Amino acid sequence: GKESYDNLQYKDAIYFFEKGLKKKDNPEARRKLGESYLLTNDYKSAVTVYEGTVAYMDNADKDRVNYAKALMGV
Repeated sequence: GKESYDNLQYKDAIYFFEKGLKKKDNPEARRKLGESYLLTNDYKSAVTVYEGTVAYMDNADKDRVNYAKALMGV
């Protein structure tokens, strides 16, 4: 998923991140999944992902800003 994300192929990244997160939770993958949804204008899915992401103790300001952007897009 990271390779697709880095190559700006967000729909492919979504597929791979979703698949990987079903096997094992990873905060960085979840962040990139949320950003991928946001960048493809799928705000409802982004909100769902960010609701879980902001629950992590190590979340960054960028996570909270992206969560707000997703909420505004819904």
